[in-house]
Amino acid sequence: MPIKPREALNRLLKKGCVLVKNNHGSHQKIKNTANNKTTVIPIHLGKDIDDVLWKKILNELELED
Repeated sequence: MPIKPREALNRLLKKGCVLVKNNHGSHQKIKNTANNKTTVIPIHLGKDIDDVLWKKILNELELED
């Protein structure tokens, strides 16, 4: 089930991730502090993050849903 970008961001922050500074535009870089893995989350108004992309983001950060 697709989720809103802000909801995805909040879920990742609750899992111990942090925002990386110097983010510009419609993408937000986020870092998993446990293993120093980073990835980018698209923050586009009116567009949700689908299940495939959400799983890819979690895999890149080595997190579970």
